Amino acid sequence: MKSIKIIGISGTGKSTLIKAALAEFNGAVSLSFGEYLQKYGSTATAHWDEAIAEQKKLYFIDEHLEYGAGDLSETYIQEKTSAILFLEVSPLALIRRRAEDKTRVRDLDLLQVDREQKLAWARAKKIAQEIGVPLVRLKDSDVHSSIKELKQLVQYSG
Repeated sequence: MKSIKIIGISGTGKSTLIKAALAEFNGAVSLSFGEYLQKYGSTATAHWDEAIAEQKKLYFIDEHLEYGAGDLSETYIQEKTSAILFLEVSPLALIRRRAEDKTRVRDLDLLQVDREQKLAWARAKKIAQEIGVPLVRLKDSDVHSSIKELKQLVQYSG
């Protein structure tokens, strides 16, 4: 089992990329703790642990690092993280994406978006260094290019 963390703040295209990746990687599984929280509430952690314990061949895990301040390195090790793919979108483009998405209400403050991306990137770098996994940063990347990078990460990691 190995997991690839797909990291980025809300609106960077993590879900879109993971949907495309599932079509490319037979048997891969998508996990998002945010979805588990919505679905399971206070028992989300137990359900998450059960999903990880299933030991599927490949997990793509949708991750936000702009929230909280905890040390996630141990969690990443337990989840057999073998690589991190960080998605970054220019703040103005991200604000446009968020404004166009009527399915969710998200922050449209340009400075806040910039701060969140910088924080998430700093945390991703720290975790990657601590656990010794590759970290790839994609800026304003389309799905096709992101899938290409993801394929390389899957092939060359762990």
